[in-house]
Amino acid sequence: MKRVSLFVAFAISLITNAQNLTQPLPQLPLDPNVRTGKLENGLTYYIRHNEWPEQRADFYIAQKVGSINEEDNQRGLAHFLEHMCFNGTTHFPGNSLKTYLERIGVKFGENLNAYTGFDETVYNINNVPVISNPQSIDSCLLILHDWSNDLLLEGKEIDKERGVINEEWRLRSSADQRMYEKALPELCEGSKYAYRMPIGTMDIVMNFPYDDLRQYYKKWYRPDLQAIIVVGDVDVDAIENKIKQVFGDIKKVENAAVREYFPVPDNTGPIISIQKDKEQTLSAINILWKHEAMPREIRNSVLYYQYDYIIDAINSMMGTRLSELLQKENPPFLSAGFSYNDDYLVSKTKDACIGGASFKDNGHKEALAALYREILRIKRFGFTESEYERYKEKFKANIENLYEKRDKTPNTTYVNEYVRLFLDNIPAPGIEWEHTNLIPICEQTPLQAINSTVMQEEKCAPVVVAFFPEKEGIIYPDKNELLNILKEVEGEDIEAYTDSISEGPLLDITKLKGSKTKKTENSYYDFTKYTLKNSIQVFVKKTDFTPNNIAMIARSHGGSSLYDNEEFLNVSNASCITLGGWGNLSAIDLSKKLAGKNVKIKPEISSRFETISGECVKKDFESMLQLAYLAFTSPRKDDEVYKSTMQRTKAALANRDLEPTTALVDSIASVIYKNNVRAIRTKAEDIDKLDYDKLIQIYKERFADGNDFKFFFIGDIDVETALPFIEKYIGSLPTLKGEENSKKIDLAMTKGDIKNIFEKKQENPMAIVIDLYHSPMDYSLTNSLKVDFLKQILQIILTETVREDEGGAYSIHVQGMLNDYPEKNGFIEIQLPTAPDKREKMTEIIHKEIDKIVEEGPSEEILQKVREYVLRSYDENIKTNNYWLNAIVSKVMEGKDVVNGYTETVNAITKEDIQETARKIFRSGNHLTIGMTAPKE
Repeated sequence: MKRVSLFVAFAISLITNAQNLTQPLPQLPLDPNVRTGKLENGLTYYIRHNEWPEQRADFYIAQKVGSINEEDNQRGLAHFLEHMCFNGTTHFPGNSLKTYLERIGVKFGENLNAYTGFDETVYNINNVPVISNPQSIDSCLLILHDWSNDLLLEGKEIDKERGVINEEWRLRSSADQRMYEKALPELCEGSKYAYRMPIGTMDIVMNFPYDDLRQYYKKWYRPDLQAIIVVGDVDVDAIENKIKQVFGDIKKVENAAVREYFPVPDNTGPIISIQKDKEQTLSAINILWKHEAMPREIRNSVLYYQYDYIIDAINSMMGTRLSELLQKENPPFLSAGFSYNDDYLVSKTKDACIGGASFKDNGHKEALAALYREILRIKRFGFTESEYERYKEKFKANIENLYEKRDKTPNTTYVNEYVRLFLDNIPAPGIEWEHTNLIPICEQTPLQAINSTVMQEEKCAPVVVAFFPEKEGIIYPDKNELLNILKEVEGEDIEAYTDSISEGPLLDITKLKGSKTKKTENSYYDFTKYTLKNSIQVFVKKTDFTPNNIAMIARSHGGSSLYDNEEFLNVSNASCITLGGWGNLSAIDLSKKLAGKNVKIKPEISSRFETISGECVKKDFESMLQLAYLAFTSPRKDDEVYKSTMQRTKAALANRDLEPTTALVDSIASVIYKNNVRAIRTKAEDIDKLDYDKLIQIYKERFADGNDFKFFFIGDIDVETALPFIEKYIGSLPTLKGEENSKKIDLAMTKGDIKNIFEKKQENPMAIVIDLYHSPMDYSLTNSLKVDFLKQILQIILTETVREDEGGAYSIHVQGMLNDYPEKNGFIEIQLPTAPDKREKMTEIIHKEIDKIVEEGPSEEILQKVREYVLRSYDENIKTNNYWLNAIVSKVMEGKDVVNGYTETVNAITKEDIQETARKIFRSGNHLTIGMTAPKE
């Protein structure tokens, strides 16, 4: 507790006028809008009425149990048990739980899911329709009840799930994961965390006796370790009564096992772990110093927020400094990050100060030295007043924005707060309390508090962990070398940071002539169309979906389609010139100039459009338009930033071929698009072919003519206030030659029946097979929905057959889309990751299910499941700005109406429609199979 106790005296004196620390800290109030209680059996509950999204609710159960509670012979059972919650309960035997929820539009894997960590397990049922289908409330509470206390854990279901988890392990066994598992026993020596990865060991997963799982369930799934959380458009009193009725029958466990929180010991000497893997693509290093986590019993106090504020300030300001280093030519690392107070790796009982960086091959010395040098710089000198002032402006702006949007806060935001409150005692006093108290905390916390915290002496010796690609040409350090690098930096005469600040304005507005509105008329979907005197068209729609938020899209036709294949490499990277900043301001100066403003702008060049998208809060609308004006008229050349970016990009791409799936990516481009330059991935050697001057020329060509663009604004926008700014900035854009049109490009999918499956040696053998079917198809809303239905139907069927029945894959992905550019077609793509020895059988099952849909069509039950999900998603989407913004852009720019008749079209789709679409796509004669498997031993 050394680190926390040093800060406690200062924080308490600041906030509570030097209250005696021997007295208990005042507890924060719980948000009055949440109902909480505890049943006699120990079960905790949290309930909140919330109407965003309307008529929906989320149902969660959080458990203070995870893989850390396993014994040596149980490794993997906590995660296995999580899977079994979907494979049969007392009231929902077999697959009926998933079947019921899918029938009301709750999709497995998306709205129905769970996760297992070292110290916790959390289950969720999201976006449940509770008004149109009120009985779903009882059903969801009954599901939570069964997860809590009534799993069947039948032997046949356990055996089926062994294969699924084995495939999950295979899918997730990346180079990073393998090295992490190897390093953990060194990094957590003397702690149970060293050997409790939630996935467990496959030897135990594939062979444990049934009763081992049942005993683990009986021991740890019990009400005193569980919380029920319900948030949504519900009656709080009614839900509370239902929880008492449904969960009251669960017996309190007598003589229950003690739920321990296992420590991680401090280290007086350094810990160094160096790991290599043949499939690792980047070198990376982390340096950590352990310290005690804030005790649970004092978290629910103002001290927590004061401490959290100081830590956030440190992390934010240090992150800005590291970003500045990345702008220099020959940067010491490819990326870098810093957190002054985060979990020590996976532990809840130990925190750490953490710095991390990735770097080019053989660059470990420069990277570690530069990272440690910056950490020592803040430890010796702290931060400057100007840095802190910018942070405070940003912090206050974020709090104000959250407060403005408080009435449209999603259910999941509240749920996550209550999950963390139950599991970690992280306070949840509500945004009203935070708005009232956090801004004063910000204003009253001096820079001295920040610097005295960051400059504290670390109690523990450093922990250094380094990951490297295993390949020829890399010179690996030993432990002594890494320690010597730290010692050398410690002996340096490090200078204090100098904060350079640009005094000039963001934009000289005195030269802008502007252009008044000459015509106003109604447009599609309740947008109002304004035509300025310079002929630029502007579409505006006011909504209350996201209070205090305004979104913008400016788009014109053309894009990369107007350039030959020989120029594609440059045109596809032209947007990167924005890294140089705008006008007279570098990217660093620009970020400082925008401190306290919640605004962003992003230019992009796609295959047939150039786009500038933006987002801001209401008070920063003018700043967004100023940035947009600069993006059109004043891209800034910065040779140093460009060289730095290209050096880092090239180094990041250098080892991509070590990752086995890279070969699959290349094979996809070869088979589907015959290695068309517009489809292949960018390689390290391509970076040298880029021409910076050419990039700038292309960018200017694409954004030179404002008259070619149409502007779209949606959100919490006051038109009377916004229109003068629109006239000033958009009205001042140069207008030149008028509208362009995109050209047709030669990027058609390969025709015919082609199969290309190759062998690739892998550290953990896996097969990945992609089946792509495509057929000519005209664009229409009806056809688009038919393809989407077919995709979702196949996803449900193949998840059931390949995953659940056969244990042949952890996840099987089905994609589908209707295209009208660069060619008019519909396609279905099925991606199967599986064990090499299961590949042929699983592929046969997939083809069998495809044939069945073609010959018989889908069942009415599955068709209705998809219909419910599509309609539910539509009801949610039409209450978002993004939906309407994309709809109007699609209508104006492409002539596509994705709104009118949508519900009617969805309801009109029949089994025969899906069968006809399946026949058209799957019997087109265009079937491309691309796959990678491991060679036989």
